[in-house]
Amino acid sequence: WLEAMRMRLLTRELIEMPQRLAEFMAATNERLDKVEGRLANLEERFDKLEGRFDTLEGRFDKMAIDVGNLKGAHAKSVAISEADVIAESVGLRLTRVLAGQEVSDLARRKDVADIPRNEMLSFRRADVIMEAADPDGAVSHVAASEASYHCWRTMILTIVTRG
Repeated sequence: WLEAMRMRLLTRELIEMPQRLAEFMAATNERLDKVEGRLANLEERFDKLEGRFDTLEGRFDKMAIDVGNLKGAHAKSVAISEADVIAESVGLRLTRVLAGQEVSDLARRKDVADIPRNEMLSFRRADVIMEAADPDGAVSHVAASEASYHCWRTMILTIVTRG
């Protein structure tokens, strides 16, 4: 009797609604499962891409170091080739450019013992270290370091010893 009354009072749409709602929920769940699968796939792909970017970033960092080393070597080469100009810019005449062992020997001399260690390290790491003479023939040792790669002609000059 209740079912017969329900059929007479309710419209066909209302009677079919529970079945339609169940079908809609099943279809929606199926679509959501597919979307979740695609999102998981995208997340995996983004993780791989992030790994690739990390690798590229490491490579670019290494290249930046390599380029910096090349710039430094170039600056040193330019400073050595222009040692005479550097000496002249402070009123001296270039006698010779010192080699590695000569620089070490110079740094160990007793007359430079009072120069602070950090200053002596900077001196030893200069782009070029030269022996130069003033107009009276007094010998000086000059260290020139690159002030800026983009402005390599601007040199920092330090006269370390005289006599």
